[in-house]
Amino acid sequence: MSPWTDKLSGFTDVTDLKRYNTFHLTWPMRRGRVVLLPLVAIDNVFASRHFSKLAVNGGPRLGSDHKAVIADLALAVPAQRTQ
Repeated sequence: MSPWTDKLSGFTDVTDLKRYNTFHLTWPMRRGRVVLLPLVAIDNVFASRHFSKLAVNGGPRLGSDHKAVIADLALAVPAQRTQ
């Protein structure tokens, strides 16, 4: 789903998951044998709020009509309590 849809907003609200791909255009990469430049960011990476984003990048062309999304995430360090 594209980032601006109500369904995607509803999904993230209900699941409390964070979306980590907003700006990488991923579709369409091809139509039949014709290679295209992607125009829409419809492929998403979701993770719980226990994770932090290190990097999100587009992957190489692998023959699909979608471009891969590669996300590097790390377990977030919990906030320290002060006494």
